[in-house]
Amino acid sequence: MEIQDKGVGISPNYFAKILQPFEQESTGKARLYDGAGLGLSITKNLVYMLGGQITIKSEKNWGTLVKLQIPI
Repeated sequence: MEIQDKGVGISPNYFAKILQPFEQESTGKARLYDGAGLGLSITKNLVYMLGGQITIKSEKNWGTLVKLQIPI
């Protein structure tokens, strides 16, 4: 399964943190976007529990592609 958006994207130097709970690239009171930073973390855990993999490709100001591979 692939999910793609045309949003703000994720900086390459932030990829190490993006799958951790409560992590967002924009933080503090001046952050630009809402959310708790749980979506990708929950997705990663569910995919791993099913024996799958998650791959993320992103580019700032272009968007993000999330690929989920789950064995059937």
